[in-house]
Amino acid sequence: MKKIISFFSSTSSTSVSSTSSSSSPSSKSGTSSSGSTVASSDEQRNDYENANYFNYYRYIEKESKGGDRAKSGLQCKRVIQQPNTIQSTINQNKFNLTSVEINSVLTDTCSVSTFKKHFVNNYDSPVEAFYQLPLPPQASVNGFTVEFDGQVLHGVIKEKEEAFQAYTDAIASGGQAFLGEKSADGYFSMSIGNLPPKKDVSITLNIISELGTHYDSLHFCLHRFLFPDYSFDFKAKLTINLSSPIQQVEVLNKEYQKQSTLTFSEDKKTATFSTHLPQGLPNNYVVVIVPHATPEPKAMIEYIEKDKSHAVALSFYPSYILDKTPEDELNQKMECIFIVDRSGSMSGDRIQSSKSALQIIMRSLNENTKFNIVSFGTSFEKLFPESRDYDDTSLTEASKLIEGMSANMGGTELFEPIKDVLKAPALPDYPRQVFILTDGAVSQRQQLVKFVASEANTTRIFTFGIGGGVDKELVIGLSKACKGSYELISDSANDFEERVLSLLSIAMQPMLSNVKIDWEGAGLTGVIQAPQDIRPVYSREHMIVYALIDDKEGKNNDTITKQGSVTVNLTGNGPTGTILTFPITVNFSDHAVNDKELLHSLAAYQHIQDLESLETKKYENHKDKIVQLGKRFTLVSKHTSFIVTAESDTPTVDTMEQVNVLDKLQATEGRTLESLAHFSDTMTPISCSEPLQLERCSAPSRSKSVHSSQSQPMEKKRQSSSGRRGDISSASKIDINPLIELLSQQKANGTWNHSTLIEGFFFPSHEPAQGEDKDIHSTIFVIALIQYKFADRKAKWTMVVNKALRWLKQQPCFVKDPSDLTKRLEAASRLVTKMYS
Repeated sequence: MKKIISFFSSTSSTSVSSTSSSSSPSSKSGTSSSGSTVASSDEQRNDYENANYFNYYRYIEKESKGGDRAKSGLQCKRVIQQPNTIQSTINQNKFNLTSVEINSVLTDTCSVSTFKKHFVNNYDSPVEAFYQLPLPPQASVNGFTVEFDGQVLHGVIKEKEEAFQAYTDAIASGGQAFLGEKSADGYFSMSIGNLPPKKDVSITLNIISELGTHYDSLHFCLHRFLFPDYSFDFKAKLTINLSSPIQQVEVLNKEYQKQSTLTFSEDKKTATFSTHLPQGLPNNYVVVIVPHATPEPKAMIEYIEKDKSHAVALSFYPSYILDKTPEDELNQKMECIFIVDRSGSMSGDRIQSSKSALQIIMRSLNENTKFNIVSFGTSFEKLFPESRDYDDTSLTEASKLIEGMSANMGGTELFEPIKDVLKAPALPDYPRQVFILTDGAVSQRQQLVKFVASEANTTRIFTFGIGGGVDKELVIGLSKACKGSYELISDSANDFEERVLSLLSIAMQPMLSNVKIDWEGAGLTGVIQAPQDIRPVYSREHMIVYALIDDKEGKNNDTITKQGSVTVNLTGNGPTGTILTFPITVNFSDHAVNDKELLHSLAAYQHIQDLESLETKKYENHKDKIVQLGKRFTLVSKHTSFIVTAESDTPTVDTMEQVNVLDKLQATEGRTLESLAHFSDTMTPISCSEPLQLERCSAPSRSKSVHSSQSQPMEKKRQSSSGRRGDISSASKIDINPLIELLSQQKANGTWNHSTLIEGFFFPSHEPAQGEDKDIHSTIFVIALIQYKFADRKAKWTMVVNKALRWLKQQPCFVKDPSDLTKRLEAASRLVTKMYS
């Protein structure tokens, strides 16, 4: 029995949030096993344009000058009917798309969709048409069928050159031919050749894709650029089959809501969502699905009897676990590389603000960090030949370099330093995070973005665009290509350091790195895992990994899979510096058997992407393997294409006219879209705001306070002429930038040494308790001082103080009695308040 929930009233004017609320079969907020709410808000989930999976379409929109389809060229070309006569309007086209019917099946990780498109051909002469479909990198066509003149023809995969030759031969002989292939810029193109006059045609595509993920939700997205901008009949039916109950389903466009229906099964694990739009698809069609919160990894299994093969998809959303880590216990390994623009245009406040921010950043790193600083202008210089461990020695060298920085390195040549940084092998234990501060532009923007995109699985990039003359598309493009975040900071902004530190705080959010899956430990051998190298799973990101397991009889895997259930361990470096292990139950007796081979096809497609990457980056030749996988699972790739040919009873001899049903997007300003093929759906979610003096776009950061004290603006007071350390009167002495100077005294391990603390603040003159480490005494007091005196600048010191608190908690006296640390911090806070109030 199915329960019908009608929440899309044709006369309703309710908002998206209220509509989705009434549609939900259960509560909207997922909770962790401890009961703490970790689910995202509807506003965050619904902000799909800032989701990683949407990067591909975002760039298409940008290249088409703001997303106007009429300008971008996603429409019919003008058709020449007679010599020197040009047809003027789309509605007069004699070859036109009239209907689209989409049937999709969605699982926890992926979808398989059937797109059936019907074209009417009213031409009086033969037609050769070209239809192009922009496909994001996580999607591929694995089925191609053509119906015309009473025939149903199925496409077959052939090696690309062989398919093209078959197509041209068929056209030359007067037969009909259909060629489907994927270009380097991500488009699936259909060449429809030798259509006889007045013969309509229907084309059916099977498209497999990973589902888009955004925070704790799954997204099914049909971008408006997939369709022409004139009227046609649009129907979509989504069958959602999840392994856990569905909390919420909604389509984000209000007009689409009115034309949609939703049904749930009794157990809430299955839902059917249908939409009918008689006038076409003027806006993006995005369906947001919120499954019940499941903190543990999940395994979905598919079996193909004829191949004796299992495919496994592993899905994991570790934020339910990682986000519970207290900020002052974060101690994860990472490599941080700071690329600093020191060209002439950075002179004045820009370089001074950058130096100040870098000094704070240096004190915010932890001892599990490797780091380097690269200065660039016309040329570039590195502080260290390669990244060094963060300790007192390297910190001192970095501070000295920063102090002496000036804008004296000429022009803005960013490409070479980035290439130098990224050519170094990524260290699995130390996820690479690159921070770029620049105020300029480069002549090879698109090539640079394409280059960094190829390292998206090894590197995250955070960019800071400084001043009004910065190339905003460069700043945004670099960060989006590597799934990072960016800031655009105006010259008049008075919170430069806070903006820089906000992105550093995102980079330091809890993550799971050096992720490994131990298939052999479960007795499985020869497993093809895709992707082979698993990207670190950053905060609020999903991990999806596929595997192909050959268990033909006589092989060891056959014995293992017949046992029914095995445990596969997923391991990774956790946010506190320890190795975490997550056991995953893979139940081979609970597998899906279907003729669509969805998981197998996606696993093969992901493996093909791995092989194509090796061809590009390491110049290896994997063509034979790619063609083999493409033919077996009918996948379009760099080396394979679909081909359909049919001999005609009446060979076509008339002159053909060319029609472009959906014209390929024309790149503006000489740009290409080749880099988009490297983008995937796993990037940090973005939130945008537009303050008066700052254009800002950054991911949400954890802002939980640790031992917060009374908030009070710092007051500058005149220094007493008799003031000296230990004298109450010296408590009023404040330097021009006392916070920076105070933070600069912190050691690499997070402590402050009493003997080196700066003049200008009162420090208690009494000695520490007998046998107590003096650094404990001074560090506790400085924490209290910073929290009180600079409460209005918390963004600048939060990570620095957390590092100090982490060191204190590790001291034997506080390990033995943690409550003693709390008492000492509270006592220091009371003392500071009394001194400065």
